[in-house]
Amino acid sequence: MALIRSFAWVCLLIFIWAEPACSIPRYVKVRLFEARAGVPKLRLAGGIKIIEPVSRDIGFAGADYTVEAEGGRVALYAVPKGKKTKTLILRGSRLVMEESSSRGMRIVFPGRTACNYRGIVVVRSATAGGRPSLDVLNEVPVREFVYGIVASELPGDFAVEAKKALAVLTLTRLEFLPDQRAIGDSTKSELYTGCGRVAESDRVLVDSVFKERLYYKNRLVLPYYHSTCAGYTSSGDDLFLPDGDDLSYLKSVECKYCSGSPFYRDKVSMVDKKKVTALFGGALPVVQAKDSAGRPKTILVGSGALSCYQTWLKLGRGLGWSRVPGTRFAINSKKDRIELVSSGAGHGVGLCQWGANGMAGLGKNYKEILEYYFPGSKIK
Repeated sequence: MALIRSFAWVCLLIFIWAEPACSIPRYVKVRLFEARAGVPKLRLAGGIKIIEPVSRDIGFAGADYTVEAEGGRVALYAVPKGKKTKTLILRGSRLVMEESSSRGMRIVFPGRTACNYRGIVVVRSATAGGRPSLDVLNEVPVREFVYGIVASELPGDFAVEAKKALAVLTLTRLEFLPDQRAIGDSTKSELYTGCGRVAESDRVLVDSVFKERLYYKNRLVLPYYHSTCAGYTSSGDDLFLPDGDDLSYLKSVECKYCSGSPFYRDKVSMVDKKKVTALFGGALPVVQAKDSAGRPKTILVGSGALSCYQTWLKLGRGLGWSRVPGTRFAINSKKDRIELVSSGAGHGVGLCQWGANGMAGLGKNYKEILEYYFPGSKIK
């Protein structure tokens, strides 16, 4: 699920496949495990060849391999099967790996399902919370990146036309990055879990729309999307309270198509009032007005005010996103408890992913889907 404009401006880039209309890098740099507090070590699980600091093939059949940060350097260890002691294989200022399998490099973050990555992976030493950590960067061909976004963001059984709509949005968003900085792999921009979930059908549909972008008044749209709007999307002006930006293509539209989402109905959570007020400097947020979609528009916090989006971010990051998955929320005081009522999932602006799937199920194509959620826009 994509978030706000500021993330999009700094978090996106794209590659072009020899089309003269575009001039962009051939690789996307993705910072892996962005949402984690730190990466203490990684386990390598297969399909990997070391190319720096020395070229080395790894035999995964006889040992497990871990990558760890040590004194400002990166170390690769092997733990032979059936043994507890580890053996240092190499150490350097950085570790560069490339795929040795058509399925990609298989890398495991502790406590997380293994992910497969194409291209190369560069690991450097870093710190997180004052502790040694790893900085992990995946340099991936742009088509592989877009394949991965479609497969990561949407359930595999979503309709092809809904997936095409997302692919066009991703390709359009990638046009906005002014340089080759790295983007993150979390929902701050777009969820990216590598190539492990990519099906051949995902490659075919992305390739079919690869040259297409979304425009509004002959200018590229900076597109937003989210999981579930639960009935109505909100306008960008109402939700984000932009300062001078033209978000007129982000209008509120009725959505009758996302009722199949698990986030469609209200989610009710009870939270200790002190936990909520602690997030806002001791004050309790009070909704003063709502937009036409039923989302908070004006929220007072003490002597100041926050947008719906700013308030939602504080609640989600502080209490957990399962407490308030969508921006259509209410904050009800119940003595020493707070009742949080939330419907939908994500910020609620632009494309509703579950709505797109519902429209596709009714025979709408990706162009019709995008032009519905972005009124006045056109695909070129």
